Amino acid sequence: MNTSKILPLLTLAFLLPMVAPAQNLFVASRGSNAIVKFTYSGGALNTNGAVFADTNSAALDGPYGIAFDNSGNLYVASLFNNTITLFPNNAGTLSPTGTVFADASSGLNYPFGLAFDGSGNLYAANYIGNTIVEFASSGGVLNPSGTVFANTGLSSPTGLAFDGGGNLYVANAGSSTIDVFTNRSGILNTNGIIFASANLNSPYGLAFDGSNNLYAANFTGNTIRKYTYSGGGLNSTGANIVTTGLNNPAGLAFDGSGYLYVVNNLNATISKFTATGVNLGHFASLGSTPTFLAFQPPLPEMLKLQMANTNVILTWKSPLFTLQAGPTVTNFTDIPDATNPYTNVLTGPQQFFRLQSNQQ
Repeated sequence: MNTSKILPLLTLAFLLPMVAPAQNLFVASRGSNAIVKFTYSGGALNTNGAVFADTNSAALDGPYGIAFDNSGNLYVASLFNNTITLFPNNAGTLSPTGTVFADASSGLNYPFGLAFDGSGNLYAANYIGNTIVEFASSGGVLNPSGTVFANTGLSSPTGLAFDGGGNLYVANAGSSTIDVFTNRSGILNTNGIIFASANLNSPYGLAFDGSNNLYAANFTGNTIRKYTYSGGGLNSTGANIVTTGLNNPAGLAFDGSGYLYVVNNLNATISKFTATGVNLGHFASLGSTPTFLAFQPPLPEMLKLQMANTNVILTWKSPLFTLQAGPTVTNFTDIPDATNPYTNVLTGPQQFFRLQSNQQ
């Protein structure tokens, strides 16, 4: 058999992981001590949420901060029992059974917001302790023994967010300010400086859009303030882009299409906006006191290859992908009715294969 025909298949099959859009939305509900999941199905996000996890499956007690790591594991900060709970991603399936990842012995003191940096390190804002605790990642493993990253200048820190340059932004509900901890050559400065203070009213959630603009939820001011990225920097003046229709806004999150979702803490709803602040209306209602929210991140889906005599057997896991083939690496079309596993006979022109997301 001419093995030169097989090499392109091997290369593509193992070096072209495909990624599906982030779709499922997870919301922390403080009042019901639960995590609510809104599932993406049929090209849209279902407005009827279902309990993903509660006190029957995890040690949740006043959940606030919620964040996914790069491997799709979910972390949830519980304010009242000083814990961070881990919900593991098992081969693409998120487990609703949580285990305590960190507690008060790790330096947690009313943990509020959570955020991961680009290297996989986890940061937690201590609302009462007025500190930021870092959980370092080494070799892809997160250390549950936290260390104090910052302990000066903070005043009831709430939301955390990293920009595209690795700078950390922290909302201070107590002083109604946003601090920034700058990244210099991969090292995050432990001394923060005030980034913004004007027209902030107990800011809670922070979020960056795809253009590196920063958004802040004014919890008591009932507004969303936008700080525009321009000329290589973020404008610290900001402007309110949403001034009506909010009721103690807390958490913020952008979906994969650039729409902004806002948790209204007081009336237990989620509102949806464009990035410019156009109100797209009520998205969903929740039972009790929602806090923060996060979209499940996209995960790579690997196309695997096995040889069986003169056949190539291709396998993949997720039904969210369609198998495609083509004579070149730039000319792919769907394989009609391709099922997993798919067998291809090594005859005729050499074929290249890839997975294509079937969600838009």
